Amino acid sequence: NKAPHSLIYIGRLAEFKEVSSLVEVAFIIKKEIPNITLHIVGDGPKYGEVQKKIEELKMSSNVIIHGYLTEREKINLLTGSAIYVSNSRLEGFGIPLVEAMATGTVPVVSGIYAHRFVFQDANVGYLVHNNEEMAARIVELLTNEPKRLQLAQNGRELVKRKWTWARVGEKYRELLQA
Repeated sequence: NKAPHSLIYIGRLAEFKEVSSLVEVAFIIKKEIPNITLHIVGDGPKYGEVQKKIEELKMSSNVIIHGYLTEREKINLLTGSAIYVSNSRLEGFGIPLVEAMATGTVPVVSGIYAHRFVFQDANVGYLVHNNEEMAARIVELLTNEPKRLQLAQNGRELVKRKWTWARVGEKYRELLQA
């Protein structure tokens, strides 16, 4: 079961992943949804910067940096989260994005090519262009359960149809040959 008002990011805390900006997004959302929770799963060179942003914005009761988790811990946390977020400017193939949709966690992510590619023009979540738009879409989904559940279902169906691992393997080969 999804924890209410829960967001999750999975990935490296690296420059181009813009993870500190997700803390800013949570800060904007907090004005409307005070008990918003953002789980950050992963580690990397920007760990300190993300930590500093949490302190600056006084978000330590809303943002949890988990660091590195086992696959099982990661999937458990993902399964319990309502929304998957990423502001990344650069991705290969977005495996956490596919895992999120497989667990019924609705993505609200930057509109980069890799994210669009995973979405396949299906109505499975939102591609956004700045923090304000990301925050607004998240608030919309967290205050409209039927909408969130519909997108979650669409996402699961897309993964089954398109992104089971055998198919992902084929897509990887296509991407590598492109």
